[in-house]
Amino acid sequence: IKNCPKYLIALIYIFGGVLVPLRVLLPVFSGGYTYRFLYSLLPIVFSTFFLFIILEQNMSFNSFVQFGRFKDLNQLGGLSFGLYCYHMIAIFCTLCVFHLFGFPDLNHNFALYLLEIIAAFLLAIIFSTLSYNLFEKKFLTLKEEHGYKTIS
Repeated sequence: IKNCPKYLIALIYIFGGVLVPLRVLLPVFSGGYTYRFLYSLLPIVFSTFFLFIILEQNMSFNSFVQFGRFKDLNQLGGLSFGLYCYHMIAIFCTLCVFHLFGFPDLNHNFALYLLEIIAAFLLAIIFSTLSYNLFEKKFLTLKEEHGYKTIS
């Protein structure tokens, strides 16, 4: 990955950018065994794609885009623990609210699916920001004041 050419990195990003929407559109197609087999491989393909992004961002000399240069993305890094902890709660709350307001099932409705993703992400950011400011920041201050000691 260190010396991977820029054009190859760009092609992999394009492939991933095309593949993500297909995850939503694939259930529209019904098929036999081949369809189910290919659909079952999607988690492996997505995991490999996101692993590539992590490795490329940290190790590549020919990086296509450095996400670390974007200030807003760096701020999300400070909230990453909260995002990890609260994202499922945010998704569940979003699903409940959409269900309560009578929105139809997400099957075959790409716009509603996208709206739900955005709403869940924003709610997770709100939860994470509240958690960081109300709890995590205080514990980080205590850690700095008292020093970090390891148990031997």
